[in-house]
Amino acid sequence: MRALAFNPNNRVPLSAFTVLDGDKGMVDIAVHPAIVNYVLRSGGKLSIARSYGGTVSIEEAEALDVAAGTVAVTVGDGGLAVVVSDLLRNAFPITTHWDAALHDGRGGPREGAVDGIGKLQVEPGTEIVASSLDIRDERPDSPYAFDTERLALFSARQGERERRATGFDRYIGDVYSLYGVPEEVALLLSAESLKLTGYPVVFRNAGREGEGEGPINGLPAFQLFNNHIIRDAEGAGSLASYILPPGWSDDRSGGYSCLFSGYYDQNENVYRHCGLPLIKAIGQAMEQTGQGSVGIVWNGGGSIGTRTQHPSAFRQLNLLFRLAAARYAVNPHAVVTVGGSRGGLTALLAACNPLAEGYSVRYALCYGVPFSLYGPACDLLNVSYPARWEAICSDMGLKHAWQPGWRDEAGRSAVERYWHNTFGTADERRIAQDLHPQSERMLGALKERGTRVWLNSSTHDPFTSFGPALEWLRRARAYGIPVRHEIGYRHGHNNCTDLYETAVRCLAAIASGEEAVSDETIHYRRTGEGMDEWTGMECFVPQRQPVFFEGPKVAVAGLTATLTVYGPPGTSYRLSIRPAGRSEEEAGANSSSDSDVPEAEEHVLMQGVLPMLDDSPTCSYVANAWEVPGPLAGSSYLYELKYCHDLSAGEWIDVPAANVPHPGTDGLRRPELMIAAEVPDFTGQAWFEATMVCFIGWGLSEV
Repeated sequence: MRALAFNPNNRVPLSAFTVLDGDKGMVDIAVHPAIVNYVLRSGGKLSIARSYGGTVSIEEAEALDVAAGTVAVTVGDGGLAVVVSDLLRNAFPITTHWDAALHDGRGGPREGAVDGIGKLQVEPGTEIVASSLDIRDERPDSPYAFDTERLALFSARQGERERRATGFDRYIGDVYSLYGVPEEVALLLSAESLKLTGYPVVFRNAGREGEGEGPINGLPAFQLFNNHIIRDAEGAGSLASYILPPGWSDDRSGGYSCLFSGYYDQNENVYRHCGLPLIKAIGQAMEQTGQGSVGIVWNGGGSIGTRTQHPSAFRQLNLLFRLAAARYAVNPHAVVTVGGSRGGLTALLAACNPLAEGYSVRYALCYGVPFSLYGPACDLLNVSYPARWEAICSDMGLKHAWQPGWRDEAGRSAVERYWHNTFGTADERRIAQDLHPQSERMLGALKERGTRVWLNSSTHDPFTSFGPALEWLRRARAYGIPVRHEIGYRHGHNNCTDLYETAVRCLAAIASGEEAVSDETIHYRRTGEGMDEWTGMECFVPQRQPVFFEGPKVAVAGLTATLTVYGPPGTSYRLSIRPAGRSEEEAGANSSSDSDVPEAEEHVLMQGVLPMLDDSPTCSYVANAWEVPGPLAGSSYLYELKYCHDLSAGEWIDVPAANVPHPGTDGLRRPELMIAAEVPDFTGQAWFEATMVCFIGWGLSEV
């Protein structure tokens, strides 16, 4: 299978890679006119790099048409060709800051090192970047999730080398990346950038603040500076990469606006997840406004072990924006933060950083924010949110912490251990008052800086309840913070709108001096139920807030399940289950409000009226902790959800039984609940397959 790209001896590919075949004697390869002019103006020349039979050669171009922006190459024996110049070279290999030879072969961080524990690779014949990483401890007698006996994953800080699990300010992949980046992966990023924006990417490696090769003024290409080490005075560290726009200049009047994203492992962030979307967004905004923006990709203080909630992350944010302003001409008060899941939380935390010095966020675009990670403690590990156990066990590096009743060597529960690793305290009150994004401390900082928030949250998320997003929204609006809230019904831990298209809108607004976010709530629903349809979402305007319910698909006798009903304030509701072993006709007949089915067949889980609150958003909710009775174990049931907006009219409405969250039309769509007698492995693949589809949880919904 023919390769899609090759490394032209570290020269920067300035055109698309072109296959040389056919009957033509010559082929014209297009190059952006700005690149042609830059090379000629700088005293350089354009050449042809050809890959044929495993050998790379550099050839003179047959002809150059400056006006048309084309370079002619002789087809000859064929091969793969690209336009290059000796003026522009990539700094390969890409750094990881991990040296596999340190600590008797256990490895460890070393600035400038290029080894990878795992690696990224281009899947053959595709333009898809995949990752592989072998750090799990598979020994059944080991309590540790990661093989920290084989790998010195915590050797970045003095005295931590022999630690076996993550701890407070001790995270995997903090000042090093877990993934090596082969040249073909970097070259694919550049090729995709060229295709989407017209400009290639020049790759540079960076080190500590103020060190490493500097940027080039006026270069008509993106310049990507990999893996700056950001370390505070107390030793906590992280990695940040900076993406400069085409034509960047260090004397730009007023500085450049900035598009910031923080996620997981740094090289995986840049080369697999965030890098290309940021480049595309910067390119689109530049095309619309004529103004470039600088991109920042950050690892949030660690690949594994933190969701960017640790307090030292706030200090490191100050340092990375200070570096952006001093070295890359960023206007630190023209920042757009963007991300989903942990990235959404990072975008919000960067905006409401109570320790912020010298920077402020104009727009925070926060998608799928896992607010539930802040508590309450009784709800953190729960069958209604089936993705949490594996995530929290991985964050702690302890593979058995999911087991009910688990305690660590200090007697702490899984939630207490998780919170201590994350916040440095397991005091739920302190977390709520000082560290939660909805605390007075955080919201006050957000209000003071004039940040506008774009909050996108979907129902039936297997990682987080929808309720905490409503609580944050209610408090933020009470503070006078403008928030656009987008709701994706039955969309789970997925984005119902494109966060990077939103980023383009905000960058353009900064350039024009207009506002991009108004205080409103927007609703989105599916356009189809098939596996190839559910991602299609359409905006709609409901007559009133739709009613929906979140709960488990699989519950366990003796454990607690959280059941949450949502809808308009003042709505009466009734949530119940009935045995699933009846025909559809019987189930339909027994779902009406005047059913004469014996009471023993129906188990009412919760009923009442959704509360009216003076400062409540249009969506109200009630959550109930259901202690699953032992006698129900081993059987399947069907959820039934009824509601009534006006009890005086007496009209109860059934939420359609087919409106379950999981997509797919191959089988019968029923709101089933299975109650297990034994505790399953909440971190295993069988659990995920039983409870989630496309990272969507369970319940019922009107829409």
